[in-house]
Amino acid sequence: MNNAAKQMDASEQGADRRTVEVSLQHLADQIRWMDQKLMMKIENDISDHYHDQMNEINAFRTTWKKVSI
Repeated sequence: MNNAAKQMDASEQGADRRTVEVSLQHLADQIRWMDQKLMMKIENDISDHYHDQMNEINAFRTTWKKVSI
C-alpha cells in the first residue's frame, strides 16, 4: 500500500486534527476555570478563617480589658 493510501486509511479511522485541537482547547479551558474556582474558594476560606480568629482575639482583648479594670 502506498503512503497516500495509508494516510487516507488512518484519517478515516480517527478524528480530524482540528476537532481534536478544539476538544483539547475546550478541556484546557475547563481545567483553567476549575483551577481558578478552586483557588478562589481556598482564598475565601483562608480569609474567613483569619477574620474569625481576629474577631475572637478582639473579643478576648475586650473582655481582658474589662476584667483588668
